[in-house]
Amino acid sequence: MSWGSVEVYDSYPAVAPAKYVGTLKGKVAVVTGASTGIGRAIAKAFVAAGASVAAIARRQPELDSLVNEVHAAANSSGRLSTIVPIVADLTANDAGKRIVTEVEQDLGPIDILINNAGGLHVGLLGEEEDADSDLWWKSYQINLGAPLALISAVLPSMRRRKTGVILNTSAAGVTLCAPALSAQCASKAALSKLTEVLAADMQFAGCPDILAFAVNPGTVKTEGCTYVLDPNKKYADSIMTITVEKGISHPVMQTMMSSLPGDIKMKSSELCADVMVALAADPAYRVLNGLHLNASEPLPLVLEEAQKEGKGRIGAERLYTVKVDTLNFCM
Repeated sequence: MSWGSVEVYDSYPAVAPAKYVGTLKGKVAVVTGASTGIGRAIAKAFVAAGASVAAIARRQPELDSLVNEVHAAANSSGRLSTIVPIVADLTANDAGKRIVTEVEQDLGPIDILINNAGGLHVGLLGEEEDADSDLWWKSYQINLGAPLALISAVLPSMRRRKTGVILNTSAAGVTLCAPALSAQCASKAALSKLTEVLAADMQFAGCPDILAFAVNPGTVKTEGCTYVLDPNKKYADSIMTITVEKGISHPVMQTMMSSLPGDIKMKSSELCADVMVALAADPAYRVLNGLHLNASEPLPLVLEEAQKEGKGRIGAERLYTVKVDTLNFCM
């Protein structure tokens, strides 16, 4: 296909669900933040690819709705589907271990972990020390602490079996300096760097078939983004409503929002979901192990560069990694 302007906004044939139907049959996948938005699309995409999915979220009604939707789609297509809803607060003590134990009891050893759940704190540092600090750390815990806990909980089994895939939903904030979004930028940058080092750790541990990828979904019309674009929209999560309401009214955020083009084009949730399925299902993409990828870039073009000698520009310039470029006055 012709890539035109290169940036993509929706799923495309190279990663489309039809290409990967049944490719993950027999695999067990865990998806956090699965009840809405990107996580919901990810859960549906992995079920469509044949995986047995444990869908993790805090809200039972939305999980029930997801399960019903998945089963209805499976019935209409004549395919079997396995999806198990698990209500959990990822910031709770031992949440990672408890979730992994429950999934293993219900579905078996975990083959694929998708850390998608995220938190958003909006506000300038130091304005309201106690409240801001608590909300800042809660967001950081959801974005980094919870994924680390789940990674730590699934790795022993993956290392014994010497196979597994870990996918982390990152964000554009990894490469941006966005005032009032310090928790988002810092935690997602840390998550992408953790992904890179995790891949290196598994190589060093003699488990090169345990792969890790970070994926930036781009600007997607999720619950959070919908609120930012429409202040009359309320979060179902009261904590998120409070912190974002404070942030959106802040002059810094008002300035940032006014600078966005009025016709800003959103990416679909399905784009990120289908990219993640491709990374988990297609052995060709293992050459991208450890990288921070952008769902808006056509994956085949990134793969084409990575398959060159020395991984081409990706290897020579350490592209798709979290790094600090300097003038190289000293080594």
